[in-house]
Amino acid sequence: MTELDKRSESRGRGEAQQSVGAPKPQQPAETLLQAGPVEALFADGGLRYIKLDGDEIVRGVYAAVRDKNWGTVPPAFTDLQVERDGASFRVRFTAEHVNDEIDFVWDGRIEGTPDGTVTFAMDGRARRAFLRNRIGFCVLHPVTLAGEPVTLESPEGMRTSRFPELISPDSPFIGFTGMRHGTACGELELRFEGDRFETEDQRNWTDASFKTFCTPLAIPYPVLVEDGEIVRQRVTLRLAGTAEQSKKQAENGSAKATVVTVGPDGVGRLPKPGVGYAPVRPDRTERELELLAALRPAHLHVPLKLGGSPVGGSC
Repeated sequence: MTELDKRSESRGRGEAQQSVGAPKPQQPAETLLQAGPVEALFADGGLRYIKLDGDEIVRGVYAAVRDKNWGTVPPAFTDLQVERDGASFRVRFTAEHVNDEIDFVWDGRIEGTPDGTVTFAMDGRARRAFLRNRIGFCVLHPVTLAGEPVTLESPEGMRTSRFPELISPDSPFIGFTGMRHGTACGELELRFEGDRFETEDQRNWTDASFKTFCTPLAIPYPVLVEDGEIVRQRVTLRLAGTAEQSKKQAENGSAKATVVTVGPDGVGRLPKPGVGYAPVRPDRTERELELLAALRPAHLHVPLKLGGSPVGGSC
């Protein structure tokens, strides 16, 4: 069984699904942050659209709490503090994830320095015992990395690989603590601390990104979190060989916007469309079945549970 099969049910519901009984989250205002040549948008307790000289180098960094059914428990934020001085920043906040089963709180610290280094740390504690499938950081990498080389660091040493050019149903990278790949202005180094991390190809679910996440899928889930258990993690983004290249690029005016041209003639054929069936509500209405029949999908992906383990199947 592939990792795609393991995740089909959870992805059908999506990261944005909120668990029943969760409090309405209080969201901080979106804020643009600058760390030397790097800029990022602080939103929903995470970083989005991290760019270097206008080029996206990381799609997003955020912490997720997902319950035993892969539902996302949204955070409510308090004690938000944002300090900016033009070339650096510091963000502090407290996030609480609470529903009928889960009670988890963590302090977030995000710092950016003039050399372009960005550090995101979480220091959390469970306020009761509960089951979870994930607690910790997720990093979204832009889909433009498809086919590009990457160097991975782990306790066993260094190894080289490539982001998959074709959609990969399995996790292309597992068990690493560091990642280094190229950008338009040098190299980007990512370091992960506090858990075991791996990367999946989000194009399996039509998302234009790769995602690095914690709690490896090889570990049986859900995982029991004890009352008072501490969770500490940190993600660091660091630039290498960037400052001088960025300066030259700005002086030469070589930073150009991406131009997409659509020609008059079509090329190739579109793949046959299919749909996914998430068994959250197994009984469908007559109207829903009529719409499904009218759609005439080429295939239907149905996650099944055999002996308590999700198994993906298509027909």
